[in-house]
Amino acid sequence: MPYIFECEPAKSGRSCCRFCEFPIEKDTLRIGAKADIPEEEAVTGNLHALLATHWYHPNCFPRFRKKQQWYIENMPAASGFSGFHELSQANREMVKQVVRHCKGEAHADDPPLAEPNAKNPS
Repeated sequence: MPYIFECEPAKSGRSCCRFCEFPIEKDTLRIGAKADIPEEEAVTGNLHALLATHWYHPNCFPRFRKKQQWYIENMPAASGFSGFHELSQANREMVKQVVRHCKGEAHADDPPLAEPNAKNPS
């Protein structure tokens, strides 16, 4: 199943990371993925769940799939993410770093990604 990858500053602070379940603060970078399913092919009862973007903190995003091969086969270059070109330079660099990390192509001078948040106990 193909995916659409997105990145943007969080619009409101109401979205939660699908990995750690903590809120993503307003105006902080979030990275997301959603299934690329034509609406006419989606099951109508669960349409929103299928078409909605699942958002992650940048440091949590690499944990969204357990196998690096999935990222290699499905993830485009950072510039292929929807919203990439509208980001600040610092956020574009962070998305590039996350993509390199996910694909096992991290540069020697890339700082390590922060550990993901612990799961929200609530």
